[in-house]
Amino acid sequence: MKNASVLNRSCLVLAAIVVCMSLARAAHPGDSKFVDCGSTSNGLSVRAASVQPRQFACPRAILVGERYLRAVRKQAFASVRISVSGATWICRERLYDTNPVLECVMQREPHEIVALVS
Repeated sequence: MKNASVLNRSCLVLAAIVVCMSLARAAHPGDSKFVDCGSTSNGLSVRAASVQPRQFACPRAILVGERYLRAVRKQAFASVRISVSGATWICRERLYDTNPVLECVMQREPHEIVALVS
């Protein structure tokens, strides 16, 4: 019974990741709904798509970017879960055209997207 519970939780987490990433697929960091927010400590440009005003979305986007970069240095996974201000973000590398983009999508609100581009 305990193994079934662990398996069910694992399936639920995997399903949430798939849903978040598929919902974010339509968003491209070059889209007009993204705003420029500055850069991370390593110089990557931070872009945010959010329903929040820029003055709220951008500081959060930079924090998400920094947390993602820190997490990815510690783990070499295809996707990484991070937490910022109580919200869970699912992050991974995506390939648009020929440029890779590091992208994070808020788990509960998949229209909230942070993209790190070179």
